[in-house]
Amino acid sequence: EIVRINHIIRQLLDMSRTSADEAKSISIHLLLQDLIAVFNYQPTADQIVFESRFEAGEDRVHADPDRLRQVFLNILLNAVDALNADLPSDPQILLATANLVSDEQVKSIEVIIQDNGPGIPSSHLSRVFDPFFTTKQPGKGTGLGLSVSFMIIEKLGGRLSASRLEDSGAAFRVVLPLAR
Repeated sequence: EIVRINHIIRQLLDMSRTSADEAKSISIHLLLQDLIAVFNYQPTADQIVFESRFEAGEDRVHADPDRLRQVFLNILLNAVDALNADLPSDPQILLATANLVSDEQVKSIEVIIQDNGPGIPSSHLSRVFDPFFTTKQPGKGTGLGLSVSFMIIEKLGGRLSASRLEDSGAAFRVVLPLAR
């Protein structure tokens, strides 16, 4: 219980703290590849196929690598949990990237992480980024992971959104400005 409480306090502090980040130019593709490699050794993900479609020609963003890793790790952990809770016959997580250019000619990278699990109920979509909102059993989640992730992405000048896929599954979309 002390470890769990400490974890909750750490997440609350991370959420409220304006940090002196160790921001630098990092490759989104390399970061995502590292995370996929980590999940290949996790027993909870051993039945899940990770597919990557890195189509973005430019993938460098200016950010604290640890914070950005935390964002993608939170999203991937939720996808793995969703797949394990209601295991489809072919559990998959797709990680895809593309470059976008806004009307103001600002270049960015879009990262889509989607799974073929049960999806997010429509009634929960508007609340997934709310602090302490969770559908997990007590002791299994704090409801802070996606909330903290949302704040990290916003501080970087980006956007984080979630959607329910028509067939089945959920998709998370992260859009970040490219490093100049």
